Amino acid sequence: GVKHISLTNYTNLITTALEKNMVAANMQTVLLEWRNNPSTWNGLS
Repeated sequence: GVKHISLTNYTNLITTALEKNMVAANMQTVLLEWRNNPSTWNGLS
């Protein structure tokens, strides 16, 4: 098989996106909440 080595993770991607102003700061919590359970996430309500 092929060994998988991840170069980053979701939290680091969000942090970098915030630093580069690719994501609004107020969306960080929303994105992290989505990551906890995307199949049951109910949006921005």
